[in-house]
Amino acid sequence: VAYRDVTQGNLGSYVSQVDSPLQTRLCEDCRVLDFFPDSAHVLAAYQKRLVRQRLTAGSCSLLLEVRYDDIRAAVVGPEGRRVAFLTADAMGTSVLYVAPIGEQAVPEREWVRVIDDDNFLDSPAWSPDGSLLYFISARDGFRCVWAQRIKQDGIPTGGPTTVLHSHVSPSMMEWPLPAIAVTPNRLYFLVGEVKGDIWTMKLDRR
Repeated sequence: VAYRDVTQGNLGSYVSQVDSPLQTRLCEDCRVLDFFPDSAHVLAAYQKRLVRQRLTAGSCSLLLEVRYDDIRAAVVGPEGRRVAFLTADAMGTSVLYVAPIGEQAVPEREWVRVIDDDNFLDSPAWSPDGSLLYFISARDGFRCVWAQRIKQDGIPTGGPTTVLHSHVSPSMMEWPLPAIAVTPNRLYFLVGEVKGDIWTMKLDRR
């Protein structure tokens, strides 16, 4: 598992085995976003840089670098040869891209623009076979789960389709930490519901 924690006043990123209390500190200025299929490397974001980082030695290789905003989220494809990442373009629009993973950093001209949203876009997640890319979007006015079919070359085919509609009042449904996890037969997502109670009481008229 990967997580962030504050130790002696410093925020750091750590990884740990599920069945072990031991933890490994990777860095102070990065966020671990995903694990590669070989389990020996992690996908980490250093603000605008996305890197492949070895767990043991800590050595990094640059995958790509964005220009206008930090990398907000990223996930490695199940085959380990593609990455989907979320950032913003020059106009501030949230954009979900797919890029190949190679030995050298991939230039922007090779990124594929999959989807964009002026309202809300977060939590990309691949299907186990790499043919679908799930995400949370407010493209219909509500934060719902959508999916976009992706070809092996990273090119989207067709338009996005709705997986889960969450059409309640936006003020009544919150996604405190938007997250999607996909398994071969289930999709998990984090959602928080805000509720309130109305109370009555008798007033003392004296």
